[in-house]
Amino acid sequence: MEGRICYHDQRARCSYGGRGLTWSLNMEQSALKRRFVSVNGNRPSWLPSWLPGGSDDRDSEQDTDETAPDKSAPEVLSVAAVNLDIRSNVLRHHTAEFDITDAAVYDEREFLVARRGQPFTVIITFNRKYDPGADDLRFVFQFGSRPLPTKGTHVEFILSADDVKGEWGGWISGEADNALTVEITTPPTAFVGKWSMKIDVVKRSDTSINVYRYEHKDPIYILFNPWFKEDGVFMKDEHLLNEYILNETGKIYSGDYKRISPKPWVFGQFTGDVLDCCLYLLDKSVKDQARGDPVVVSRAISKQVNSNDDGGVMAGNWSGKYTGGTSPLDWTGSVAILEQFYKTKTTVKFGQCWVFSGLVTTVCRALGIPARSVTNFASAHDTDGSITYDFHYDAELKPLKEYDDSVW
Repeated sequence: MEGRICYHDQRARCSYGGRGLTWSLNMEQSALKRRFVSVNGNRPSWLPSWLPGGSDDRDSEQDTDETAPDKSAPEVLSVAAVNLDIRSNVLRHHTAEFDITDAAVYDEREFLVARRGQPFTVIITFNRKYDPGADDLRFVFQFGSRPLPTKGTHVEFILSADDVKGEWGGWISGEADNALTVEITTPPTAFVGKWSMKIDVVKRSDTSINVYRYEHKDPIYILFNPWFKEDGVFMKDEHLLNEYILNETGKIYSGDYKRISPKPWVFGQFTGDVLDCCLYLLDKSVKDQARGDPVVVSRAISKQVNSNDDGGVMAGNWSGKYTGGTSPLDWTGSVAILEQFYKTKTTVKFGQCWVFSGLVTTVCRALGIPARSVTNFASAHDTDGSITYDFHYDAELKPLKEYDDSVW
């Protein structure tokens, strides 16, 4: 493929005014009457992806002369509607339990929650029948506040003849009248979070390039996929996944090794705004381009749940005095804590070890990282970051227990 802009330039002058940058080119009329673009090949990869506008807007590099429309040319293809086929997709992706996928449950709105590496279906309705020989479709997915191709947060692709694996891509799986069924796949390393989707119809001629853009109003949630072999969180045992990802309730054990008592806990990873709260925690703590690494994400979760680090979810309190908050013994699940934090953006008071464990388990399961709450008795606490458990003695080798690290 080759792209070239042809003109005869006598003088070039650049001026900056306000927010726009204008190039003024004085061209020799005898050499060239107008500016034009010639593209050889099926796909002009250099086309600008930042062109504004929705499905009814038109942004173009057009002739400077007014020409009569070509009545013999087919009607320009435009996107009339997009159906994310949520009911079918969430069943295949093990995300049907999320409240946000069902408008009857979640505030009359619903969103697609998909897992990375696995195709999801999109049904596109056009104003006329799609012609693969004449119509160029380009899909644009963007992530984060400043999407950039160099960071992997801005992705563009065209439809392929066959299915695509291991990378961003799409292929046609069905066609009926003006509707096109497309399977879209993401890489098993895709960044976890909310992605926006845009569909460009690119119309090319000898003298112009027109881009007609449809921008889907709702984000698509992409999560880790422990059912997908190439994902770093893959777990082969389906029985364990039913517990470590899909189970919303369980027991957390407390006490000491001589008196172990179970405490029922509602993890509630699929409830209400819990998933949005989990993604908010990642927005606060993990760079966009690191959001595909489960190790980085797991460490960030552990840090963000604790209020000692960067205004986390919950404040710990072992004093026995809980004025201004809730006793750790009164909590029975994670949902109320996470939703209060997400609504107020302030630390929730108070928690102790088992509460932190329940919160971390909830956040991991919501994002697609297999997790369970484990109780450890007689735990050694490293208080000075030395990664050792320290005993202290004076010059006469008498124990100085007040300086020792604790065990509890």
